[in-house]
Formats: sequence, structure tokens, C-alpha cells
Amino acid sequence: MTADILEALAPCGLSCEKCFAHVDGDIRKYSIQLKEKLGNFEAAAKRFETLLDDPIFRHYPDFNQMLNYLARGSCRGCRHEQCKLMNYRPPCFTWRRFRASQRRQSAISTLRTVPARP
Repeated sequence: MTADILEALAPCGLSCEKCFAHVDGDIRKYSIQLKEKLGNFEAAAKRFETLLDDPIFRHYPDFNQMLNYLARGSCRGCRHEQCKLMNYRPPCFTWRRFRASQRRQSAISTLRTVPARP
């Protein structure tokens, strides 16, 4: 369970699962689904602008560009690669605390594998 929590949280405290850039995030998943449902809506958007006399459909190309961007999420999380949001490692205090926690966990795992003395 602790491993699942660590996977879901970046060292800086952001939730990777909620991030727009995460490859397994809901934003990417639903963006892909919406793209599939919309299909070739661009032609319809042009017609709706005229038929419904609603200028909002004029902005569909911008919306589609953003949707394409959100559907391309490819980040696997800061614990697996460089942070895409901050373009650098998390703030020093947080990163040091994270690394210290990893070293502690590694030491505990090692101690558990050492046989007890008779």
C-alpha cells in the first residue's frame, strides 16, 4: 500500500494521477475518449456556427488543439523520470527528505533479509 501511495504522489506533493501530463491519468484517458467521440467534429462546428448563429463554434480549432495536447500525456511521474512541470528536481528540502526516506526503506529491507544470530 505504501508503494501505491508513493507512486501516486510526486516528491513535491503533487498528485501524479491528477496531473494532465501523466500517461495513466484520468485527464489523458478522458481526452482520448472525447477525441474518439467527437470524430471529425470540425466540419460540424463550422456548420453549427452558421446554423445556430453561435460564434462559440468558431473556437473549436483552439479547443481541438488543446484536447490533442491533453491526450498526448506521456509522463510516468517524477519518481521515474525528470519532472515535466517544474523542469528541475523538487525543492531541496522535499527532495532530500524523499531520498532519506528511500535510504531508510532500503536499510529496513536489508535488515529484514539478514538472518538472526543463534
